[in-house]
Amino acid sequence: MLLMQITKELISYNYDNIPFQHHILIANLGIEKHLLSYVNIYLKEKCTSSLKTSENYANNLKNFFTYLYKTLPKEIRHSSDFWHSASTEYIKRWQRYRVRNRDKLKKTSPSDETIYNQASLVMEFYTWAADNDLPVRFQKKSLNDKSNRKSWRLDFKKYSKQKRKTQQVSQDSGLENISTEKNKYQRTRKLYCMSNEDITSLLAAYSDPVYGACLMLSLATGMREEGVCQFPYIGTGHNAHIRTYPDILVTIPNSSKTFDFSIREKGKKRTIQVNLAAWKAICENYLPLYHERKVKFLEYRKTLPEHERPPINSIFFLTKKGRPVTPKKISQVTWAQKEKHLENFKFTFHDGRGWFITRFLIRHLTREQISNHVFDITVAEMLTEQIGHEDFETTYKHYVKVASLILETLDGKFDYSVADDEFWGTLG
Repeated sequence: MLLMQITKELISYNYDNIPFQHHILIANLGIEKHLLSYVNIYLKEKCTSSLKTSENYANNLKNFFTYLYKTLPKEIRHSSDFWHSASTEYIKRWQRYRVRNRDKLKKTSPSDETIYNQASLVMEFYTWAADNDLPVRFQKKSLNDKSNRKSWRLDFKKYSKQKRKTQQVSQDSGLENISTEKNKYQRTRKLYCMSNEDITSLLAAYSDPVYGACLMLSLATGMREEGVCQFPYIGTGHNAHIRTYPDILVTIPNSSKTFDFSIREKGKKRTIQVNLAAWKAICENYLPLYHERKVKFLEYRKTLPEHERPPINSIFFLTKKGRPVTPKKISQVTWAQKEKHLENFKFTFHDGRGWFITRFLIRHLTREQISNHVFDITVAEMLTEQIGHEDFETTYKHYVKVASLILETLDGKFDYSVADDEFWGTLG
């Protein structure tokens, strides 16, 4: 018997002359596809005001339904209405499964709080279904009933090894190297971070300014070379709001300081935040060159087999010859320019991620937390979502020491990393 898969799609349409855009869930069984109609009605009611909220709710229900489907008796699996069979006990089991899986892998994400909040969203959906007289095994208006909450909320004190939200990482000096059993590179890694002068030196070393623009985007986001190369001139789908500056101001909410960018790195999808001040600086420096290079790109595109031609507006970073910038090219050009122009320069393009992580910690932690090497799970989870590390505790431990070293030895002279607008203004 084929296993059913639950997939998520983003749809756009007009209803009563009003445009709507939100995610829906589909049950796939071989060549058959079934809309989860009532689920999708709920997603429309709840999530049309924000794509990020829509994706959050849809992902959450998708994950629960996937777990539910695999744990239901086989005789129920043939129907796309299998989700009707859920009960509060299944929601409790889902939380326990996630806690045990996390603790078995010795991870700290998702946190107990995240698991509980996501279970609450599932309960919210089933409460809505009961309120609308759908054939589900839940009571109406039961989400906030304290006695009912015991039936679906996991006793985290009993099952979870994660006792509290923050804990001390270590008492050792921030000047020492990191020691971890998992990562040989980390065991001998020096505690360095790119300075303002290092960044400007590397930017100036590139003979083709497009690589400087790529570095600026990495500094602003923590993206790998792979993610940087995916940045479009005009986005589609989840990235439909992406435009060059200042056109993007029309597609994102007023007063926004960041905007979303959905990428795939190392085979995994995630949505990150891009600093708007950084994007402005990148566009002011590189956009005129893009328009010149796009002419060559269109000619190059014609030489490719039709099935290999990228969409015209899907690529923003182009070389002088009009070729799309690739991760391999970024690495090769950076090393070549270092060898030619920067004697004994210790940093690579990839170190832009380290600069971003250190800046992120300085912005989100207090000086006292950094000095005491406090591990804040909430901040670590935010950082993990942005940079895409699975073992984010190791990353966090390393860079909180880097941040500590910087604050101790430079006495706050790294403050440019906090004032984004001021820093990116110096590069513009």
